[in-house]
Amino acid sequence: MVARQRSSFGDVSFVALMSFVDSNGKIRWRQPTDLTPGIWLPSERLAGLRRHHVNVPINRIINDDGRRRYISPGSLESLAWRVAPVGLEMLLETYGHNQHLEYSYRRMYYVWRYVRGLNFLGERGTSAHLTRSFNYSRDLFVRLSGRQGKDERNVLPESIGWSIKQLTERGRAAAVDAGHTNPTSELAIPLGFLEAARLNPLYLADHEVLPLVRMSLFALDDSAEEVSAALLDMVMERLLLAIHRHRDDSQEEFDRWFYNSSRNIVRQLADQKRAPGGRLRRENVVQALQQIGWESYRYVGDCLHTGMHCIRQAIPDDLSDEECRLYEHMYERQSYLGNLPLALVSERLNFLSPALEALWQNTNAENVAVMHRLLQYFSKMAEARRVADRISKSRRPSKSPRGDSDVQPAASSAEVNSPKFMDISLIENVHCGEIQRGNLNADVAEHFRELHNVECANGCTEWESTVASANERQITFEYHCGCKGQILTVPISEVRRIADEFREKEEEEEEQ
Repeated sequence: MVARQRSSFGDVSFVALMSFVDSNGKIRWRQPTDLTPGIWLPSERLAGLRRHHVNVPINRIINDDGRRRYISPGSLESLAWRVAPVGLEMLLETYGHNQHLEYSYRRMYYVWRYVRGLNFLGERGTSAHLTRSFNYSRDLFVRLSGRQGKDERNVLPESIGWSIKQLTERGRAAAVDAGHTNPTSELAIPLGFLEAARLNPLYLADHEVLPLVRMSLFALDDSAEEVSAALLDMVMERLLLAIHRHRDDSQEEFDRWFYNSSRNIVRQLADQKRAPGGRLRRENVVQALQQIGWESYRYVGDCLHTGMHCIRQAIPDDLSDEECRLYEHMYERQSYLGNLPLALVSERLNFLSPALEALWQNTNAENVAVMHRLLQYFSKMAEARRVADRISKSRRPSKSPRGDSDVQPAASSAEVNSPKFMDISLIENVHCGEIQRGNLNADVAEHFRELHNVECANGCTEWESTVASANERQITFEYHCGCKGQILTVPISEVRRIADEFREKEEEEEEQ
């Protein structure tokens, strides 16, 4: 048995009964108690989607209190990728197959995928798209090599007024109050930011919301924000025409052309002598593409909203006001997100989820202002992180002309025994006996000093780190300032983990 209801664009069907085999080997049927699989299928009105067997899974979940929720399985990002083309077909059927409408929306969908790196080749998105997350203390910590000043230890906004440790402790206390027995940093840190935002909510006018959302998702250079309308139109026209020429390509061929090399696209758009405006400076094309990339969010948001709104109307159940409201928060445009659906802000979901839970329960001005403060925190930290990483990278030793990286002269015994000489390889050489003679990586040692709030009562900011002792279980760091030394013991597993993460981050930065 299947529950069905017709709609103008398609049907949502739920499996009414599920089969199972009992102890005697007989097939039995039962009504699902908590999750009922469902699927949306397009109607004849969307013949093109039917021809390509397009569908959208949508499951019905019944909570313990009897309330129903309608969840599309998978990530919100994958949902946007799947449903935006569906919503576009619905828009075209609603407003007529206007050539300009189809041309602009369909091409901007490809631009959005280009920005986000959503392609079948595994290529990264544009550098303007912010992929940074702040789930762990190491994400907030600024290494010595990336600091602009002596007092810059983390990327936390000054308005918070807490150290990393204080933020994490407040978040853990909030998690314990919420019923979590042993909260991890991934849970505690977002809750710590939530506690800070509740102390200082950010009230915005309607026109200020979308720029704030943009800063938390997309890092436009100042020059990109100043691109002239004439240049933007020229680059937009060239881009859409270039995409149009590949309209008959297979998906793999199109992705190989469009996503494989951003520099290739820039070169194609800039070196057009006969196009209006003639040849363009490549840096100007990059600036215009950044602006167009952000504009693509609005186009995809319209398509995604239309698709999920029509799917909600096709659900055969009679939804209560509360069930409709929850569905709209999850899948449709929201004013508190600058009229974008949540799926287009999915990169920030872990950071915002504690605030969103409160907001969905009560959409009042204070809860909205708390979420906006969190978005501001993220945008400020993302920019500070980019600056610190850029400084750290610029201070690295340059590679040899032959490309042999990390080939350095051997250190003298005096250098090895100096507190400023830190060899990260020593972390991997801890056996049942003592660690090899020397010191650990300075950034790793400084990370733990900052994390455990080892400070001088006299305000000293310059520290030197040594390894006092080590065995197979733990390492003892000794920190020296101008006044006295302080001891900190850390599990060896934690030191190895942090060192590996620093190494991986450096490798990622090197690739970029």
